[in-house]
Amino acid sequence: EQCDGLDNDCDGSADDEADGDGDGNSPCDGDCHDSIDTIYPGAAEVCDGYDSDCDGSTPADEADDDGDLQMICEGDCDDTEATVYTGASEICDGLDNDCDTVIPEDEVDADGDFSLLCGGDCDDANSEVYPGAPELSDGLDNDCDTLVPADEADDDGDGQMICEGDCDDTEITVYDGATELCDGLDNDCDTTVPYDEVDADGDGAMWCDGDCAEDDDSLYPGSAAFRLVPDDHATIQEAVDAADSGDLICVDSGTYVENLSYGGQAVHVKGLYGAEFTVIDGSAAGATVTFTGGEGADSILEAVTVTNGQGSGFTGGGVHIWSTSPTITDVIVTGNAADYGGGLFIYDSSSVLTGLTVEGNSSTQFPGGLGAAVSDVVIEDVVITANTSSLHGGGLVLNGCTADVSNVVVHGNSATSSAGGVYLLSDFSTLSNLVVQDNTAGEQGAGAYVNQGGPTFTNSLFSDNEADASGGGLFLYLSTAVLTNVVVADNVSGDDGGGIMMQSGMDDLQNLTVVGNYAADQGGGVYAYYAAPVITNTTVTDNEAASMGGGIRAYPDTPTVTYGNAWNNLPQDFVGFTDPTGVDGNISLEPLFTDTSPADPLEWDLHLDETSPLVDAGDPSITDPDGGTSDIGAFGGPGAEGWDLDGDDYDVWWLPGAYPGGDWDCDDLDDAVYPGAGC
Repeated sequence: EQCDGLDNDCDGSADDEADGDGDGNSPCDGDCHDSIDTIYPGAAEVCDGYDSDCDGSTPADEADDDGDLQMICEGDCDDTEATVYTGASEICDGLDNDCDTVIPEDEVDADGDFSLLCGGDCDDANSEVYPGAPELSDGLDNDCDTLVPADEADDDGDGQMICEGDCDDTEITVYDGATELCDGLDNDCDTTVPYDEVDADGDGAMWCDGDCAEDDDSLYPGSAAFRLVPDDHATIQEAVDAADSGDLICVDSGTYVENLSYGGQAVHVKGLYGAEFTVIDGSAAGATVTFTGGEGADSILEAVTVTNGQGSGFTGGGVHIWSTSPTITDVIVTGNAADYGGGLFIYDSSSVLTGLTVEGNSSTQFPGGLGAAVSDVVIEDVVITANTSSLHGGGLVLNGCTADVSNVVVHGNSATSSAGGVYLLSDFSTLSNLVVQDNTAGEQGAGAYVNQGGPTFTNSLFSDNEADASGGGLFLYLSTAVLTNVVVADNVSGDDGGGIMMQSGMDDLQNLTVVGNYAADQGGGVYAYYAAPVITNTTVTDNEAASMGGGIRAYPDTPTVTYGNAWNNLPQDFVGFTDPTGVDGNISLEPLFTDTSPADPLEWDLHLDETSPLVDAGDPSITDPDGGTSDIGAFGGPGAEGWDLDGDDYDVWWLPGAYPGGDWDCDDLDDAVYPGAGC
């Protein structure tokens, strides 16, 4: 058979030589689809999905690979997506479904968060905002639920949201880190309204407004009896001069260079923010503050620092009080100088002094710190420290007084001559809960020097004082002093009487603990020289004298020692009189203090262990507060429960075996430690 349209082999059929579609080509001519007349060799390709020119391949643009029934040549712009073709409906898929070359704006993922506007993305410019996103502290509707969380509000426009720390979104001045204003609000959101922004008395004025009388609703800025310095008066003196009796003068923070005289005015001068912030500077032009006009208790100086005063003669450097009785409270007296009373000098007065700090003052005579003469003053909760005297009494001097002194610390003072800490001259004052520590004297009585008179010391501590001559802890001369419930510990003398030196007196010592003292010559614990003291219920232990009488040295008189204990004193317990051990209730046994393990006796706990042989071993006529026989030592006798050295109103424990139960103060030298606060 040949491709000539004839039945060459006469079998009745021309086979593939027929032109079935009339396109002029038969299969034997290469017509690859003889039923469609547009398909034959050399035919032009048309958009029909066929191999029109029979070259063995269908053009690429005639494919429908995605099965959407539209070929590329028909307008399908993406033959991999069945939802994309010409005329298709746009759906929310980010594609050009209808092939019009434009993707709808709501199908563009501009922020790359894989979420579209048409799919609920409510902010296509922020990749952290889309349906289902976690809410962030950014003030936005992150999860596109049409709600911004309540804590992401900034309703007050202060630039900070609640979730960022704004604790009050109704006040533009309140946010985390804001500056505190005088408005009664917690501006900086630290959960605390400053103390000076509280209107405690409800008078409409706060401390920061200048109201330093927050306990009196009748006194406030603008009220008749109220004056504010420097707002109402440029100086304190101007305010005092202009004031009426009973007026309150509030002094704002700052330094006021002036020498203030009350001039008999019954007015109350008070530093607005406390002594540290309100300073009266006397510019070395006389006493800084003077009371010489007959002032009484209603003339009050409070919450200021008094400094740079210079007194001459009997004029105190910082505060001068003469034949008047003002009230001084919460005042710092520092950096003043005078012949008598570098810090304060008081004469013929019934003043009340409370909460004072007398520090770093000096005198050419005495005292360096605070002195009172011929007075019945009250001195309470006072710290006298680092003052110096070129003669006697570095810290406190009482001359011919009947003062009431309690909860006073005399620490780190010095005198070139006698009495580094306390000097009592012809004095009959009562001193209780007195701490006398770390004072020095060039001669006698580093801790205290009593020159005649009959003062009373109770519940007091004399420790770590050092005298170049006699009486490291106390020097008692021609006196009838009474010491009850006193600890004398770790004092040093360069001569006699490391703990106590008594000369030509008749002193009464009851319930003392004399421990760890040293004398470079005689009487490590106690030296009675031409003195006849009565010593009862006292333990003298672990004292040392380089020469003789480590415990008690007496010459030439014999002291009366009863119900006492002497133990481990070097080189011997007693010298100068017959050893009283074994008679009159005297014993010689290890005291068994609660804790003597530290090398420094200052760190010993001198309370008695419940197994101590000193428990109930004292004078049977003297009882402890529990009704039993007095223990021997400073924590026995009726005054044993009166110990409160730090003035926190919690007594130190004394009953053997009782601590730590009950309301005992476990640290009686720190007023911040008491039952419920550290112990």
